[in-house]
Amino acid sequence: MEKLTAFAEKYLEWVVLAVAGVFVLFMVYLYVLNNPTTAELAGDKVGPGEVDEKLLEGNATRLQSAINNPRTVDIEVENVVEAIAAKFDKQDDTFPQIARETVPSLGADFELPDLPEGGEMPEESGGVFIAELPKIPPATVALVYDGKAKAIPFALEGIDDVAPEGNPDDAIDTNWVKVVYEIPLAQLRQSWQQAALPNVAKQTVFLDAHLVREELLPNGEWGPAIKIDRLPTVFIPEEPAVGNKGQEESFRNFMAQQQVDIVMEPFFQFEEGDDPRFEPVQEEEGDEGNVAGRDDDFNPEDFLEGPIPDDLTPEQREAVLDARRKEAQRRQREGNRPRGGGPGGFGGFEGYGGEFGPDSGAFLPIAQSRPPSGREFENFGEFGGYGGEFGFGGFGYGDEFGDPRGGRPGIRRGDQEIGYAPRSFFNPLDDSDLDANVRGWLYDITAEPGKTYRYKVMYALQNPLWNYDAGDEFPEDKLALLDPLFIESDQLATGWSEQIEVEPDTYLFLAKEIRGNDNSPEFTVFRWKDGTMNEESFTASPGDPIGGMKDDIDYTTGWILADVRQDPATNERVAVLIHTDGRVQIRGKADLSDDQVDELRDQIQIADSR
Repeated sequence: MEKLTAFAEKYLEWVVLAVAGVFVLFMVYLYVLNNPTTAELAGDKVGPGEVDEKLLEGNATRLQSAINNPRTVDIEVENVVEAIAAKFDKQDDTFPQIARETVPSLGADFELPDLPEGGEMPEESGGVFIAELPKIPPATVALVYDGKAKAIPFALEGIDDVAPEGNPDDAIDTNWVKVVYEIPLAQLRQSWQQAALPNVAKQTVFLDAHLVREELLPNGEWGPAIKIDRLPTVFIPEEPAVGNKGQEESFRNFMAQQQVDIVMEPFFQFEEGDDPRFEPVQEEEGDEGNVAGRDDDFNPEDFLEGPIPDDLTPEQREAVLDARRKEAQRRQREGNRPRGGGPGGFGGFEGYGGEFGPDSGAFLPIAQSRPPSGREFENFGEFGGYGGEFGFGGFGYGDEFGDPRGGRPGIRRGDQEIGYAPRSFFNPLDDSDLDANVRGWLYDITAEPGKTYRYKVMYALQNPLWNYDAGDEFPEDKLALLDPLFIESDQLATGWSEQIEVEPDTYLFLAKEIRGNDNSPEFTVFRWKDGTMNEESFTASPGDPIGGMKDDIDYTTGWILADVRQDPATNERVAVLIHTDGRVQIRGKADLSDDQVDELRDQIQIADSR
């Protein structure tokens, strides 16, 4: 062991140097004398520095020679323009040419695209071309107003139910908000055109119309949107189960018979108060009681006979209709009935507007002499005939001048409401089905007095492709379009109405000027009850509630007299009021000259004179 250790100590460094030398020589051989990184290119092995030279000698040289070659290659291309033009120029029974239709409300320059109006689609289309389901336009709110009425509620609970003649003793106080809306015909037609529907699948029908409401909260923000149920004045069956064709067919056919009432919702049996069937009169300053916008030389009695001119304003047209109604009533009193009265349902009437026939049945809006001269119409049926050059072409241009008990006229309290709706199934592209914007109204009787709301109108049409008999030619990727029965308007795309504050049931005013050391001022309280306003006086001291029960009428206001003090700004004594909800008001002698006090007393005087 000692000999081995002595040998290692003497020759170890030489052994290490020898091993290192051998390793260096091996590396020189491996990486200097031989190149381990090579690739085969065109049959030769080349290193990293030899690739570019090898490419330049071979492929690059041949590519450059081909580029420099002056010879060209001719490629024949078919002239498809002439072939397409020939197909458009082709005129035969399978693809008839039609005149373009201009929609005035979209501008005179707007033209609807050409689509076949009959026959079969050309073979090149595969027989049927469906782009999409129609995207129906949103309804726009034209007017929103409120009122108070004493009305007799009723509910139709079956298909055969009719509006009953109610007992006046059953009438109840009803706060109502009426939302008048329109559905633009031009946009409805455009949606039908863009959908590229088959010619035999273009008819539709209204399946629903309802209100959506938001309430303005105390913090200034709008509350959640809620759906407002329709009044039970029209029987609406439960919606059918999705995919149950039998139920869907029955539902659709029944709703087709209720088009006017779906679009123009009937109100309860009106007794007293604000008649919801008439718009409030809004006279312009200096109008001297005439219809706003009427020319000074315009006289509606000049148009008692013949067609109503198309150049009249809507206000002038309504004035003419009103004059014709009055003339018809005058003639009826004199025993000289104009042509056109009698039971409805006969069509082709010619006579004066406004004549109620003897056989007036369930409430329906009455047709007006709106459409062009020469068109034959059919009256609604179960309603007295209405004069004018009308009858029917499939739609119902109407108003609510009648009531649920029959055909007697209602009490005129303002400009008459005019509505327009299809009578049954209709094709938006067909003038004989629909030739003006759909116009209707819906009611909200759940609005609370004193609160502020805004509304939007939602509606649904029948899918024109529902239950369409799709043959082998129908595109497979479009078969899902045949399933849904409803096409609903887009709630996000539908705009809100202007906000409306519902008229309160109770009004409070200071009755007399507070003088001297009087700490018990007198207040006047108005309260709506039994179809009219009622007035009562109350005296209160600080800490007392203002109002209370008198003669079975609740005059409670919710206000408490907090203090009577001197106003440093006006040097008058005022009453400081606090409401149970935390609001604070200052009442002074300005209440004594408030015009609203006179208006409320006028309502009481009119009611007492009946």
